[in-house]
Amino acid sequence: MSLKLILALVFATASLLMAAQQLTPLEQHGKHIYTKTTSPSGKEITAFIGIASTEAPGSVMACVNCHGPDGQGRPEAGIDPGNITWKVLSRSYGVRHASGREHPPYTDETLARAIVKGIDPAGNKLNLAMPHYTMPEEDLSALIAYLRKLGTEMDPGLSESHIRIGTIVPSEGPSADLGSAIESTLQAYFAEMSEQGGVYSRRFELVVARGKGGLTRDRVSKFLKEQNVFALVSTFTPELDSEMTDLLEEETVPLVGPFTLFPTAEMSLNRFVFYVLSGLREQAKALVNFASGDGGAAGKRLTLLHPERTDLDEITAAVKEHGEQKGWDAVEVLRYPVGKFEAKSWVQRLKAEDVGHLLFFGVESETVSLLREAESAGWAPAFLLPGVLLGQAVNAIPPSLRERAFIAYPSLPEDRKETSLREFKALIDKHKLPTRHLGAQLSAYVAAQILVEGLRRSGKELSRERFIAMLEKMYRFDTGLTPLISYDPNRRIGALGSYIVVIDSRNDSFKYTGRWVGIE
Repeated sequence: MSLKLILALVFATASLLMAAQQLTPLEQHGKHIYTKTTSPSGKEITAFIGIASTEAPGSVMACVNCHGPDGQGRPEAGIDPGNITWKVLSRSYGVRHASGREHPPYTDETLARAIVKGIDPAGNKLNLAMPHYTMPEEDLSALIAYLRKLGTEMDPGLSESHIRIGTIVPSEGPSADLGSAIESTLQAYFAEMSEQGGVYSRRFELVVARGKGGLTRDRVSKFLKEQNVFALVSTFTPELDSEMTDLLEEETVPLVGPFTLFPTAEMSLNRFVFYVLSGLREQAKALVNFASGDGGAAGKRLTLLHPERTDLDEITAAVKEHGEQKGWDAVEVLRYPVGKFEAKSWVQRLKAEDVGHLLFFGVESETVSLLREAESAGWAPAFLLPGVLLGQAVNAIPPSLRERAFIAYPSLPEDRKETSLREFKALIDKHKLPTRHLGAQLSAYVAAQILVEGLRRSGKELSRERFIAMLEKMYRFDTGLTPLISYDPNRRIGALGSYIVVIDSRNDSFKYTGRWVGIE
């Protein structure tokens, strides 16, 4: 039998095992009620709370909030929600609670009574902290069916021997080559990890959605479900970034290290998405912090100039609010039509208005023309330039303005340790990877590192919720190629801040203006 056929059979078997472990439609219906306590049919579910049986929407008292995604319930604030996994509820010798309350094992019928009337199998009232609910009969049946599986089912993409990770990249258009570079880097990295034994003996299978013909929300949703993806890594979906937030939350799929320049506020606060480095918004905030100086921003004016684009409107609004919070006397936002930047007239206007700090969100060519016109006009404010937009324009900064052009970079070459670079180069050489998009490949490589570290910390009893919880506890993780990475429940950007640098006119190198500038 050929090696290719053997591998095909192995992956086919893994796929069947993964499919076999998925919930039935009835159990999926029940899981929705357990986690959200709303009915998929749109019918009403009501919770009754405390002695007075105060009514509230079921979603306010979702089952998962107290009993947890695994049903084991962690005591908190003096209240013990109890373990409601079926192996505990159905013990043949019954259950004795910490309060002293005892009852026989639950059956489907007595569990339904407990949910609806708040009474255990012995006829005792449940703890007052436990609500009881009214819901349609079909929802109650589905919830009980799911409770029989609670704590035992594996999340999509998991089997005892494999874990399925997904990515999404463009396969046509101007970004196709970059998408191919990301994909090949991930394939190589996960092949190496599998060759080394995987994580807790689970080997990796990478599945790829290629954006041929254009990506839509429905296509991505179908991919996640049909491919049983446990988590996503280093996706590149520029045409769909704004919709990915809601989709990932709806499908409860974690995403590590999306490749995007413009994460929105909603995206970076989504509990399922973990970024590696600061994007445009965070780089701009770091520049504002830097320009505020140790003495604060009192008496200073800040002007933000950007093309008329909806995504930039949202970012500049956030930066304006941030500047006002830092105490700037005035924060003005100015716009110009996309593709119609008149550098000379803007320089004349801004110079006449005595603008001292300009935060500019133009593309590379616009930045170059702005700086050249400023040099000609003898105007030298503090130019605040996010590195994510500057690109090769950094090489065209006029020498006379180099000490006035402050650039934010979320990472610098100095972050890259020699040993880590050697490992990355070894991967490229071994798998004969292209090197036309090294920045994107490094980004994918680091994202995969963080994902694997999160899996290791999650242990053998892996679930999406546990994986997210472990990433949220990640503190100063050293990828060897970026600033140290930290996350918490309210932080979804690993290296939250930027280096602020200027170009040294003597040797054309970066010159630090100070330490790393955080925005926390």
